[in-house]
Amino acid sequence: TLAAPGQVGAIGSAHAAEAVALSSADLIPLPFDGGGDAMRVGPHAQIFEDTRGDLTFSQLRSATTGWRAAPLDTFNFGVSKSVWWVRASVRNITAAPLRMVVDLGTPNMDYVDAYVVAADGQVRQQVHTGDRLPFSTRGIHDRTLAFAYTLNGHETVDVYLRVATHDGLFELMPLRVFGTKGFVEHTHDENLLISLFHGGLIVLVLYNLFLFVSTREKNFGLYVVYLVVFLINSFAFRGFDMEHLWPDSPRLHNIVVGVSASLIFASGGAFTMAYLHLRRNARPWVWQVAAALIVANLCGALLGLFDFYTLAAGFAAIFGLALVLFLYVTAAVLAMRDVREARFVVMAFTALICSAVLYYLQLLDVLPATRVSFWAMLAGSWIELMVLGFGLADAMNTLKTQKLQAERAARENQEAMALRLEKRVVERTLELAEANRQLSAMSITDELTGAYNRRHFDQQCAQRLAHRGRGEPIALCIFDIDLFKQYNDRYGHVAGDAVLRRFSHAVLAVLHPEGHALFRLGGEEFAALFTTATEAEADALAHRLRDTVNALAIPHADSPRGIVTASFGVAWWGGEALDDLTPEVLYAAADRLLYEAKRGGRDRVVMHRQAAVNQG
Repeated sequence: TLAAPGQVGAIGSAHAAEAVALSSADLIPLPFDGGGDAMRVGPHAQIFEDTRGDLTFSQLRSATTGWRAAPLDTFNFGVSKSVWWVRASVRNITAAPLRMVVDLGTPNMDYVDAYVVAADGQVRQQVHTGDRLPFSTRGIHDRTLAFAYTLNGHETVDVYLRVATHDGLFELMPLRVFGTKGFVEHTHDENLLISLFHGGLIVLVLYNLFLFVSTREKNFGLYVVYLVVFLINSFAFRGFDMEHLWPDSPRLHNIVVGVSASLIFASGGAFTMAYLHLRRNARPWVWQVAAALIVANLCGALLGLFDFYTLAAGFAAIFGLALVLFLYVTAAVLAMRDVREARFVVMAFTALICSAVLYYLQLLDVLPATRVSFWAMLAGSWIELMVLGFGLADAMNTLKTQKLQAERAARENQEAMALRLEKRVVERTLELAEANRQLSAMSITDELTGAYNRRHFDQQCAQRLAHRGRGEPIALCIFDIDLFKQYNDRYGHVAGDAVLRRFSHAVLAVLHPEGHALFRLGGEEFAALFTTATEAEADALAHRLRDTVNALAIPHADSPRGIVTASFGVAWWGGEALDDLTPEVLYAAADRLLYEAKRGGRDRVVMHRQAAVNQG
């Protein structure tokens, strides 16, 4: 009986250009010798699309048109409502009976019907299985869909596979034929690698769970959720749940796969947003777009919960990849702004995006599917998870280092402050309590210039005269900036303040190395109180200060010299005259000499020893 028109020979649009009518006579038998290496079925196979999906096996065998060449490696039927048939011929090229294993290479094909047809046309074996049927229907007890058949010596058989889906999504099918030993070794190696991957995930989960419990840091908690969802999805998608947990609940298996696929993106996106501190490091709309994409992925998980498998996979593919790309671009921008966490996200997502793009381009039949790229998502995901884990560890180490540095800096500051306070207590007063040292230092310092204020000048002058040694000379130099009022009127008070700061810093650079202090007596008037053996030394110091001020070359349009200058009055006492010297007399003498310098044309130093001062 022939199928109705439109059923037999219908070819999907994606393959229309490649459609070439083939017959069973065009099948080239796959030479099988029972060796350990896997043999690709693709080069020896033909495929057939049943668009209505109701062809029986006998109707298919009667069809004379519609068969065409299969792909060279992995079968990829994409998203289709059709039922697809695959047929291939296998020949035992030895004289001994050999047991072959036909492995679909995937645990996620919904419905699979396998038929082994002998040369006489008799159906020697039938298998009806799939991940929508209980695990007990499988020809071999394995997580992937596979069945075995024993070939007699030099026997040739045709193998037919009918694959159909629950709601339209076909998984990639890297169809292979193995010998028994080769299949066992292949399964062992493959399961070992996947088990190591899952074991690594479990270690990451436990380690980061411990960190989360210890630190209560939100990022560790979100990372644990992401790892758990990823582990569940990988465990179910690779068929281990059907093999070990719920072999009689295929619907639960498909729900777990559908739900966890979208939850991977949602949980991973939430972790990345928190890890990058998007609310703080990016504009509000960036956070809002990322949150909206996470909500879309949660909707995909809801579709998976109701077993809309294809729709759930579509949401994961569209909104999941959109979320990854959006966060990838965001992280790249933040990385250029030197956000350290963003660099780890860029590295992690680069691996994930490359593997995902490769996988989905194959799924959409844009690129040819290969066995190597079939594991691309596994490798890319492992790299991504490890890099993000390193990123979290780096963030924790950075916080720890910053905390230690802050504690060390605080300790050093405390020690330095204690030393400064102790030095001030020795130099300035033995009467002040240690608890008031810092407050005392602030009360004697002029905030604008950094020089000591008038109050401290009075204290220091009185103390020096009260505690001076017998006949120890003392000098007082009072100086101020010439025509400073005119400077303020022309350039403004902000500029005037800047001049005061530069003036005082330059003078301090001269006085400090000599161990002398600078006092601001008020406005633009300053003083230096010091000890010199001779009046010549005092005069020389005052001239050095004058030259230092002139060297600043600060422009002053109202000054005769065109720059900011200063006038100096220096009073020097020594010998027996010190016995009757008081702070008031010392200050009055230096002040008169300053005004004499002003009257004499400014920008000069006027100095007299005590005899001349007394006569004036």
